[in-house]
Amino acid sequence: IEIPNNFEGEQTQNDFEVSAVSSRGEGKSTTIPAVILGTPYTLPFAESFPNGTRSTMWWRNDGSVYGGFNLEKGRSYDGDGGCAVFTPIEEDTWAEFCTGKISLKGSKQPTLKFCYLFDTYDESKLQVAVDAPGMKTKIIGVYRRDLLEIDWGRDVLDLSAYKDKPYVIIRFRGTGSDGHDICFDNVAISDGDYDTDLAVSINTTTEKVGGENA
Repeated sequence: IEIPNNFEGEQTQNDFEVSAVSSRGEGKSTTIPAVILGTPYTLPFAESFPNGTRSTMWWRNDGSVYGGFNLEKGRSYDGDGGCAVFTPIEEDTWAEFCTGKISLKGSKQPTLKFCYLFDTYDESKLQVAVDAPGMKTKIIGVYRRDLLEIDWGRDVLDLSAYKDKPYVIIRFRGTGSDGHDICFDNVAISDGDYDTDLAVSINTTTEKVGGENA
């Protein structure tokens, strides 16, 4: 099912149920994936969750009722007192924290920059994926913590494959076990890598452990 998504205004998350209707009546309804309506953000895009708040629209997709992403006032990469944190409370729980729609229109080399932190060493992982109209969701980065790494990791990912699409949505998906937090912070998309503090090369697909540079 494809719903035209050219609505303007403030972005909102919308959940719909669909059902088949015939002369014999209406069938059982089914919930379809969330639809984000509203005007896409333009570049440069930035969100650092200062003091556990946000200035842009984000939405949750929880794989379980037991744990999910929240905004935390405290830990941060940049010292502004906030980040997004995934706190699972059962084994093998997953959840996603996703941006609103972001337009890459007019960019030549759109790049995604962000920081991430694992508070313990285990099998937890953070995946970064991209949604775009007419394309399947694609994972472009997978991150795990190194045994001795206790600091924030950083990465830059190339979004050039999506620059001609009407918009993209970035999904941060955490998978972990009870009490093992996964954090991310300082999410930014710009045309090219203008952040000299992120001394890493641009990747199209990556799998890394925390603290490694590309």
